[in-house]
Amino acid sequence: MDVSIKEPRHESLYLDLRRIGFHGIDVSFPAWNQRQSILSEEFETAMMEKYKRIVAAGLKVSQAHLTYYPCHIPPLGNGDYAAYEDYMLPIFKREIELISKMNCKIAVIHLYFEESKDKSRAANLRLIEKLLPVLKEQNVILCIENIYAAEYGDAHLSTAEDLLFYTDHFQSDHLGICLDTGHAITRRQDPIAMATKIGKDLKALHLHSNASGKDLHLPPLFVPRVDWTRFCTVLREIRYPGAFNME
Repeated sequence: MDVSIKEPRHESLYLDLRRIGFHGIDVSFPAWNQRQSILSEEFETAMMEKYKRIVAAGLKVSQAHLTYYPCHIPPLGNGDYAAYEDYMLPIFKREIELISKMNCKIAVIHLYFEESKDKSRAANLRLIEKLLPVLKEQNVILCIENIYAAEYGDAHLSTAEDLLFYTDHFQSDHLGICLDTGHAITRRQDPIAMATKIGKDLKALHLHSNASGKDLHLPPLFVPRVDWTRFCTVLREIRYPGAFNME
């Protein structure tokens, strides 16, 4: 199974990562306020040049993290989903196309959320429905990541059941789940139990550890809050097909 890591700050580290045994890079797209840049032709050229340098170092793009709207700042426009979709949907579509051009199959997304669970779910069903055509066209799997709201509160995307709501609804080969073990710990969820429940829908991982109520991105084995040996056993049992991505 491949081992990948979050994109380093300096591209000079690509060769070092390959030498010590990594196979791929988790590419992250720019912040939400760089929309004009993301949609430009110049951005595509820059991303493809970066991709060439990754490949030249003997690595691949194992997964890519779509631009997300941070949970700790005021919402877009008047705060409703329509304003979010108007701003973010073109970004998502563009980035999915670029992911495909980088020969990557996994796009990780932080879904929309608001205080109401029902409204959040209705909005995300609409969002995913609009993304599925481009996902199918580009042969990319959209992986929903477990996340938290401001102050590490509930974003209605914390539990296995929250995530499975969407994959069960669409039953699509182009929709899966990304389990972020650090986010699970932050929200006092058990990553082992989550992986067991998610099962075949688990397509991507973000592996790190945390303290409850914090997001420190600590090395997993240095903070033994999880039985990592048991976690790996569960991944084998559910036949997890993706990379071990160290975040």
